[in-house]
Amino acid sequence: MSEIRIVRNEAGNCINFYGASNPTYWNACLSGEVDTDKPDTINVINDIITAQTGVTQYEFYRIPYTDFTDADGNSFNTAQEAADYITEKANVIGLSGEGIDLTGETVCFSLDATSTSIMLDNGYAFGVNTIKAIPNADGTIHIVSNDGADNITHFHHLDAGNTCINGVTVGGGLNDVVNSLNELFTVGAFESVVISDPYSTMVADVAGVDIVSPTYVGGNSIDPVGADVFGSSASGNLNGYLSTEIIDQAGEYFTFDIRVEGTIGMGLVHSQDSYDNGYYSGNATYANPDNFGTYNSQHAGF
Repeated sequence: MSEIRIVRNEAGNCINFYGASNPTYWNACLSGEVDTDKPDTINVINDIITAQTGVTQYEFYRIPYTDFTDADGNSFNTAQEAADYITEKANVIGLSGEGIDLTGETVCFSLDATSTSIMLDNGYAFGVNTIKAIPNADGTIHIVSNDGADNITHFHHLDAGNTCINGVTVGGGLNDVVNSLNELFTVGAFESVVISDPYSTMVADVAGVDIVSPTYVGGNSIDPVGADVFGSSASGNLNGYLSTEIIDQAGEYFTFDIRVEGTIGMGLVHSQDSYDNGYYSGNATYANPDNFGTYNSQHAGF
């Protein structure tokens, strides 16, 4: 094998193996080890894929340590020295102490084509599941290591309004942006996630499942002609469209398509057991699920 020169790229937050067929790996992705059966050779392990699959993933396997040189072209004296050098250069933590200040900066995040690396348009990149976004008390976003301790800050003071994913500015408030980033960082199921801030963001661009067994409630409720699913023959609150679908775990939510502009109430209705057990506050008449769509008040049943 030709000489493989190990060079850390600080601007790209990656390690390069010049002279190898796979020259570039992102930070916090690799570690080196001396092969136990052939101690004059080293292995380079992909720690991210190994952790995800439970099977050791080798990027280089039983390569003579003499094939590697440091960034300046110097040879290593031992296999352990070469392995340690690779581990050190491939796992630079903390970047510039407390991280890089992103005040006033706009940063766009995306995944690479294999969904194994998180790409930032400022030149940095990280392995999937290695970083996470957290809301800071001052209303900005910090990007920290996803190591359980969260004590290594990579970036700080990123304004929620200056954050984009796949070229599109993330909507909503601070927590919405944090949730969207963490969905990306973990290759989550959603393009957009639950709207948790009081913003008038009414559309979540995600696939879902249609509700089942809806019923029309109240004397003014009608099944309209055409593609619409619900209508009312008169104004007021003596109508409703009710489903027995439930939300029973974090992250679940309902979305609504509305064709005709008007005053429309949407929300959750108590189950009969919930109501009978007193799991409500305020007026019992309004909380009673039997009054949804049948009692002429906009509060009834919610």
